[in-house]
Amino acid sequence: MKQSVKKTILAALSKYHYYQLVKAWRQRHRIVKKEVNKFLLSDKQQEHQNKWQPLNEQFSMDTLNVCYSISGNDSSEFVPEELFEGVIEKKLNAKAPLFLQHKSFYNRLFPNSTFIKDYFHKMDGFYFSNEHNQLSNDELQLNIDSVDFPLIVKKSIDTAGGRDVNFVNNKSELLKAINLYDDLVVQPILKPHPYFQKFHDFGLNTIRACLYRSVKTGKVHLLNTTLRMGRDGHLDNETQGGLVCNIQKNGKLNEFVVDKYGAKFLEHPNSKIIFADAEGIPAFNELEQISISTAEKIPYANLISLDLAMDEAGDWKLIEIGLEFQTIRFAQYAGHPFFGEFTNEVIEYCS
Repeated sequence: MKQSVKKTILAALSKYHYYQLVKAWRQRHRIVKKEVNKFLLSDKQQEHQNKWQPLNEQFSMDTLNVCYSISGNDSSEFVPEELFEGVIEKKLNAKAPLFLQHKSFYNRLFPNSTFIKDYFHKMDGFYFSNEHNQLSNDELQLNIDSVDFPLIVKKSIDTAGGRDVNFVNNKSELLKAINLYDDLVVQPILKPHPYFQKFHDFGLNTIRACLYRSVKTGKVHLLNTTLRMGRDGHLDNETQGGLVCNIQKNGKLNEFVVDKYGAKFLEHPNSKIIFADAEGIPAFNELEQISISTAEKIPYANLISLDLAMDEAGDWKLIEIGLEFQTIRFAQYAGHPFFGEFTNEVIEYCS
Protein backbone atom coordinates (compact mmCIF):
# COMPACT_ATOMS: atom_id res chain seq x y z
CA MET A 1 0.00 0.00 0.00
CA LYS A 2 2.80 2.40 0.93
CA GLN A 3 4.60 1.60 -2.33
CA SER A 4 1.41 2.35 -4.29
CA VAL A 5 1.03 5.73 -2.57
CA LYS A 6 4.67 6.53 -3.25
CA LYS A 7 4.27 5.74 -6.94
CA THR A 8 1.14 7.91 -7.12
CA ILE A 9 2.95 10.86 -5.54
CA LEU A 10 5.97 10.46 -7.80
CA ALA A 11 3.72 10.27 -10.87
CA ALA A 12 1.91 13.45 -9.80
CA LEU A 13 5.19 15.28 -9.22
CA SER A 14 6.49 14.15 -12.61
CA LYS A 15 3.32 15.36 -14.32
CA TYR A 16 3.54 18.71 -12.50
CA HIS A 17 7.20 19.08 -13.51
CA TYR A 18 6.32 18.32 -17.14
CA TYR A 19 3.62 20.99 -17.31
CA GLN A 20 5.88 23.56 -15.62
CA LEU A 21 8.46 22.91 -18.36
CA VAL A 22 5.77 23.22 -21.02
CA LYS A 23 4.67 26.55 -19.53
CA ALA A 24 8.23 27.97 -19.59
CA TRP A 25 8.80 26.65 -23.12
CA ARG A 26 5.59 28.22 -24.43
CA GLN A 27 6.49 31.60 -22.95
CA ARG A 28 9.65 31.62 -25.06
CA HIS A 29 7.80 30.38 -28.12
CA ARG A 30 5.37 33.27 -28.01
CA ILE A 31 8.35 35.45 -28.87
CA VAL A 32 9.79 32.91 -31.34
CA LYS A 33 6.56 32.85 -33.32
CA LYS A 34 6.76 36.59 -33.84
CA GLU A 35 9.97 35.94 -35.76
CA VAL A 36 8.77 32.87 -37.66
CA ASN A 37 5.15 32.26 -38.53
CA LYS A 38 4.88 29.65 -41.29
CA PHE A 39 2.68 26.67 -40.52
CA LEU A 40 2.69 23.24 -42.10
CA LEU A 41 -0.32 21.53 -43.62
CA SER A 42 -2.35 19.20 -41.43
CA ASP A 43 -1.00 15.99 -43.03
CA LYS A 44 2.56 16.83 -41.97
CA GLN A 45 1.34 17.74 -38.51
CA GLN A 46 -0.49 14.43 -38.25
CA GLU A 47 2.67 12.56 -39.26
CA HIS A 48 4.54 14.42 -36.52
CA GLN A 49 1.78 13.63 -34.02
CA ASN A 50 1.89 9.93 -34.87
CA LYS A 51 5.67 9.84 -34.48
CA TRP A 52 5.84 11.33 -30.98
CA GLN A 53 2.53 10.50 -29.31
CA PRO A 54 3.94 7.32 -27.66
CA LEU A 55 5.73 9.70 -25.25
CA ASN A 56 2.76 11.97 -24.58
CA GLU A 57 -0.40 12.43 -26.59
CA GLN A 58 -0.60 16.13 -25.79
CA PHE A 59 2.15 18.26 -27.26
CA SER A 60 2.29 21.33 -29.45
CA MET A 61 3.09 21.55 -33.16
CA ASP A 62 5.15 24.67 -32.41
CA THR A 63 8.56 22.97 -32.58
CA LEU A 64 7.78 21.44 -35.97
CA ASN A 65 6.42 24.68 -37.38
CA VAL A 66 9.28 26.80 -36.06
CA CYS A 67 11.96 24.42 -37.36
CA TYR A 68 10.23 24.33 -40.75
CA SER A 69 9.88 28.10 -40.84
CA ILE A 70 13.56 28.67 -40.12
CA SER A 71 15.18 25.81 -42.06
CA GLY A 72 12.64 24.73 -44.69
CA ASN A 73 12.82 21.12 -43.48
CA ASP A 74 9.48 19.54 -42.55
CA SER A 75 10.76 16.28 -41.02
CA SER A 76 8.47 14.54 -38.57
CA GLU A 77 11.61 13.59 -36.60
CA PHE A 78 12.07 17.07 -35.12
CA VAL A 79 11.92 16.47 -31.37
CA PRO A 80 9.11 18.47 -29.67
CA GLU A 81 10.93 20.68 -27.18
CA GLU A 82 8.50 20.12 -24.33
CA LEU A 83 8.80 16.34 -24.72
CA PHE A 84 12.58 16.57 -24.73
CA GLU A 85 12.72 18.57 -21.51
CA GLY A 86 9.84 16.88 -19.72
CA VAL A 87 10.31 13.25 -20.78
CA ILE A 88 13.30 12.32 -22.94
CA GLU A 89 16.22 13.92 -21.11
CA LYS A 90 14.92 12.73 -17.74
CA LYS A 91 14.54 9.17 -19.03
CA LEU A 92 17.89 8.96 -20.83
CA ASN A 93 19.83 10.35 -17.86
CA ALA A 94 17.71 8.98 -15.02
CA LYS A 95 20.74 7.37 -13.34
CA ALA A 96 23.31 10.04 -14.21
CA PRO A 97 25.22 11.22 -11.10
CA LEU A 98 24.94 14.98 -11.13
CA PHE A 99 28.27 15.47 -9.33
CA LEU A 100 29.80 14.82 -12.77
CA GLN A 101 28.66 18.36 -13.61
CA HIS A 102 30.53 19.80 -10.62
CA LYS A 103 33.30 21.86 -12.24
CA SER A 104 35.70 21.32 -9.36
CA PHE A 105 35.81 17.58 -10.08
CA TYR A 106 36.56 17.59 -13.81
CA ASN A 107 40.33 17.27 -13.54
CA ARG A 108 40.06 14.82 -10.67
CA LEU A 109 37.60 12.53 -12.46
CA PHE A 110 39.34 12.86 -15.83
CA PRO A 111 43.09 13.00 -15.09
CA ASN A 112 45.40 13.88 -17.98
CA SER A 113 42.41 15.20 -19.94
CA THR A 114 42.10 18.46 -21.84
CA PHE A 115 39.93 20.19 -19.22
CA ILE A 116 41.15 23.67 -18.29
CA LYS A 117 43.46 23.44 -15.28
CA ASP A 118 42.41 24.99 -11.96
CA TYR A 119 44.21 27.28 -9.51
CA PHE A 120 42.12 26.31 -6.48
CA HIS A 121 38.57 25.50 -5.39
CA LYS A 122 35.96 26.36 -2.82
CA MET A 123 33.55 23.57 -1.93
CA ASP A 124 30.77 23.91 0.62
CA GLY A 125 32.53 26.99 2.01
CA PHE A 126 35.99 25.40 2.42
CA TYR A 127 39.02 25.97 0.19
CA PHE A 128 40.97 23.23 -1.58
CA SER A 129 44.04 23.12 -3.78
CA ASN A 130 43.94 22.04 -7.42
CA GLU A 131 44.79 18.55 -6.11
CA HIS A 132 41.82 18.72 -3.69
CA ASN A 133 43.85 19.07 -0.50
CA GLN A 134 42.10 21.32 2.02
CA LEU A 135 43.87 24.65 2.44
CA SER A 136 44.67 26.47 5.66
CA ASN A 137 44.36 30.26 5.69
CA ASP A 138 48.10 30.60 5.09
CA GLU A 139 48.01 28.08 2.24
CA LEU A 140 45.03 29.86 0.67
CA GLN A 141 46.98 33.11 0.79
CA LEU A 142 49.91 31.42 -0.97
CA ASN A 143 47.56 30.21 -3.71
CA ILE A 144 46.08 33.68 -4.12
CA ASP A 145 49.56 35.20 -4.37
CA SER A 146 50.66 32.67 -7.03
CA VAL A 147 47.88 33.12 -9.60
CA ASP A 148 48.26 35.05 -12.84
CA PHE A 149 45.77 37.79 -13.69
CA PRO A 150 43.38 38.15 -15.36
CA LEU A 151 41.48 35.02 -14.37
CA ILE A 152 37.97 33.63 -13.98
CA VAL A 153 36.00 32.83 -10.83
CA LYS A 154 32.81 30.90 -11.49
CA LYS A 155 30.28 28.83 -9.60
CA SER A 156 31.03 25.14 -9.86
CA ILE A 157 27.42 23.92 -9.53
CA ASP A 158 23.91 25.09 -10.44
CA THR A 159 24.99 27.27 -13.35
CA ALA A 160 23.45 27.77 -16.76
CA GLY A 161 23.51 30.28 -19.57
CA GLY A 162 26.82 31.85 -18.61
CA ARG A 163 25.56 33.12 -15.26
CA ASP A 164 27.87 33.50 -12.26
CA VAL A 165 31.05 33.92 -14.30
CA ASN A 166 33.33 36.66 -12.96
CA PHE A 167 36.33 38.13 -14.79
CA VAL A 168 38.94 39.13 -12.21
CA ASN A 169 41.82 41.51 -12.93
CA ASN A 170 43.63 41.90 -9.61
CA LYS A 171 43.99 40.57 -6.07
CA SER A 172 41.34 42.79 -4.49
CA GLU A 173 38.78 41.69 -7.08
CA LEU A 174 39.74 38.07 -6.45
CA LEU A 175 39.26 38.39 -2.69
CA LYS A 176 35.81 39.83 -3.32
CA ALA A 177 34.84 37.21 -5.94
CA ILE A 178 35.76 34.15 -3.85
CA ASN A 179 33.28 35.29 -1.19
CA LEU A 180 30.36 35.31 -3.63
CA TYR A 181 29.65 31.57 -3.58
CA ASP A 182 30.17 28.52 -1.37
CA ASP A 183 31.11 26.40 -4.40
CA LEU A 184 33.44 27.88 -7.00
CA VAL A 185 36.50 27.27 -9.10
CA VAL A 186 39.32 29.70 -9.91
CA GLN A 187 40.83 29.24 -13.38
CA PRO A 188 43.10 31.01 -15.85
CA ILE A 189 41.45 32.78 -18.76
CA LEU A 190 41.78 30.83 -21.97
CA LYS A 191 43.23 32.92 -24.79
CA PRO A 192 41.19 32.13 -27.92
CA HIS A 193 42.51 30.92 -31.25
CA PRO A 194 42.42 33.61 -33.99
CA TYR A 195 39.92 31.59 -36.04
CA PHE A 196 37.29 31.87 -33.31
CA GLN A 197 38.23 35.34 -32.13
CA LYS A 198 37.57 36.82 -35.58
CA PHE A 199 33.82 36.20 -35.26
CA HIS A 200 33.50 38.18 -32.02
CA ASP A 201 36.46 39.32 -29.96
CA PHE A 202 34.91 39.46 -26.48
CA GLY A 203 35.21 36.34 -24.35
CA LEU A 204 35.33 32.86 -25.84
CA ASN A 205 33.45 31.58 -28.86
CA THR A 206 32.90 27.93 -28.01
CA ILE A 207 31.74 24.65 -29.50
CA ARG A 208 28.79 22.71 -28.09
CA ALA A 209 29.10 18.98 -28.84
CA CYS A 210 26.03 16.80 -28.19
CA LEU A 211 26.58 13.07 -27.77
CA TYR A 212 24.33 10.05 -27.37
CA ARG A 213 25.14 6.67 -25.83
CA SER A 214 22.95 4.16 -27.63
CA VAL A 215 20.56 2.47 -25.25
CA LYS A 216 20.81 -0.63 -27.46
CA THR A 217 24.55 -0.97 -28.04
CA GLY A 218 26.19 1.27 -25.44
CA LYS A 219 28.29 2.94 -28.13
CA VAL A 220 28.75 6.72 -27.94
CA HIS A 221 27.88 8.75 -31.04
CA LEU A 222 28.43 12.43 -31.79
CA LEU A 223 24.98 13.74 -32.74
CA ASN A 224 25.79 17.32 -33.71
CA THR A 225 28.09 20.25 -33.02
CA THR A 226 27.41 23.98 -32.87
CA LEU A 227 29.59 27.09 -32.88
CA ARG A 228 28.42 29.58 -30.25
CA MET A 229 29.41 33.21 -30.76
CA GLY A 230 29.08 36.38 -28.75
CA ARG A 231 27.37 39.47 -30.08
CA ASP A 232 27.39 43.17 -29.19
CA GLY A 233 30.01 42.75 -26.48
CA HIS A 234 28.24 39.87 -24.73
CA LEU A 235 29.41 36.30 -24.15
CA ASP A 236 28.54 33.44 -26.49
CA ASN A 237 25.68 32.10 -24.38
CA GLU A 238 22.46 32.21 -26.34
CA THR A 239 20.53 33.38 -23.29
CA GLN A 240 22.74 36.50 -23.18
CA GLY A 241 22.18 37.40 -26.81
CA GLY A 242 24.73 35.09 -28.43
CA LEU A 243 24.36 33.44 -31.84
CA VAL A 244 24.55 29.73 -32.70
CA CYS A 245 25.73 28.16 -35.94
CA ASN A 246 25.28 24.49 -36.70
CA ILE A 247 28.43 22.74 -37.94
CA GLN A 248 28.20 20.25 -40.79
CA LYS A 249 29.78 16.79 -40.65
CA ASN A 250 32.81 18.03 -42.61
CA GLY A 251 33.42 20.94 -40.24
CA LYS A 252 31.91 23.60 -42.52
CA LEU A 253 29.60 26.17 -40.98
CA ASN A 254 25.91 26.37 -41.76
CA GLU A 255 25.03 29.24 -44.08
CA PHE A 256 22.96 31.00 -41.41
CA VAL A 257 22.96 31.41 -37.63
CA VAL A 258 20.09 32.05 -35.22
CA ASP A 259 19.53 33.68 -31.85
CA LYS A 260 17.45 32.39 -28.97
CA TYR A 261 14.21 33.49 -30.58
CA GLY A 262 14.83 32.12 -34.06
CA ALA A 263 15.94 35.30 -35.83
CA LYS A 264 18.27 34.37 -38.75
CA PHE A 265 21.53 36.04 -39.71
CA LEU A 266 23.56 35.34 -42.85
CA GLU A 267 26.48 37.37 -41.49
CA HIS A 268 27.69 38.24 -38.03
CA PRO A 269 26.15 41.59 -36.99
CA ASN A 270 29.47 42.86 -35.60
CA SER A 271 32.32 41.27 -37.57
CA LYS A 272 30.27 41.08 -40.82
CA ILE A 273 31.67 37.62 -41.59
CA ILE A 274 29.43 35.83 -44.09
CA PHE A 275 28.90 32.33 -42.71
CA ALA A 276 28.46 30.61 -46.06
CA ASP A 277 31.93 31.84 -47.07
CA ALA A 278 33.71 31.16 -43.78
CA GLU A 279 36.46 28.56 -43.47
CA GLY A 280 35.58 25.32 -41.71
CA ILE A 281 36.36 24.59 -38.07
CA PRO A 282 40.11 23.86 -37.66
CA ALA A 283 41.13 20.43 -36.28
CA PHE A 284 37.51 19.28 -36.48
CA ASN A 285 38.38 15.57 -36.50
CA GLU A 286 40.33 16.05 -33.29
CA LEU A 287 37.33 17.79 -31.75
CA GLU A 288 35.18 14.77 -32.59
CA GLN A 289 37.69 12.35 -31.09
CA ILE A 290 38.08 14.31 -27.84
CA SER A 291 34.31 14.64 -27.46
CA ILE A 292 33.62 10.95 -27.95
CA SER A 293 36.50 9.74 -25.76
CA THR A 294 35.39 12.06 -22.94
CA ALA A 295 31.73 11.02 -23.16
CA GLU A 296 32.75 7.36 -23.09
CA LYS A 297 34.20 7.93 -19.61
CA ILE A 298 30.97 9.40 -18.18
CA PRO A 299 28.93 6.58 -16.57
CA TYR A 300 25.15 6.19 -16.55
CA ALA A 301 24.54 9.13 -18.89
CA ASN A 302 23.00 8.47 -22.30
CA LEU A 303 22.82 12.13 -23.34
CA ILE A 304 25.83 14.39 -22.82
CA SER A 305 26.65 17.96 -23.84
CA LEU A 306 30.24 19.17 -23.83
CA ASP A 307 31.49 22.73 -24.22
CA LEU A 308 34.94 23.09 -25.80
CA ALA A 309 37.17 25.93 -26.95
CA MET A 310 40.40 26.15 -28.93
CA ASP A 311 43.26 28.04 -27.30
CA GLU A 312 45.66 30.34 -29.09
CA ALA A 313 48.07 27.45 -29.72
CA GLY A 314 45.39 25.46 -31.57
CA ASP A 315 44.71 22.93 -28.79
CA TRP A 316 41.17 21.93 -27.84
CA LYS A 317 40.20 22.51 -24.20
CA LEU A 318 37.18 21.08 -22.45
CA ILE A 319 35.24 23.62 -20.42
CA GLU A 320 32.06 22.04 -19.12
CA ILE A 321 29.89 18.92 -18.97
CA GLY A 322 26.10 19.16 -19.24
CA LEU A 323 23.78 16.31 -18.22
CA GLU A 324 20.57 18.24 -17.56
CA PHE A 325 18.77 21.26 -19.01
CA GLN A 326 20.43 20.54 -22.35
CA THR A 327 19.12 22.16 -25.52
CA ILE A 328 18.10 20.65 -28.83
CA ARG A 329 17.24 23.76 -30.81
CA PHE A 330 20.80 24.53 -31.94
CA ALA A 331 20.67 21.63 -34.40
CA GLN A 332 16.94 21.67 -35.05
CA TYR A 333 16.70 25.34 -36.01
CA ALA A 334 19.33 24.54 -38.64
CA GLY A 335 17.06 21.81 -40.04
CA HIS A 336 18.58 18.71 -38.42
CA PRO A 337 16.41 16.54 -36.13
CA PHE A 338 18.37 16.29 -32.90
CA PHE A 339 18.64 12.50 -32.62
CA GLY A 340 18.98 11.84 -36.36
CA GLU A 341 19.24 8.14 -37.14
CA PHE A 342 18.62 7.26 -33.48
CA THR A 343 15.18 8.93 -33.29
CA ASN A 344 13.10 5.75 -33.35
CA GLU A 345 15.43 4.05 -30.87
CA VAL A 346 15.01 6.94 -28.42
CA ILE A 347 11.22 7.04 -28.82
CA GLU A 348 10.97 3.30 -28.19
CA TYR A 349 13.17 3.50 -25.09
CA CYS A 350 11.52 6.58 -23.58
CA SER A 351 7.97 5.38 -24.14
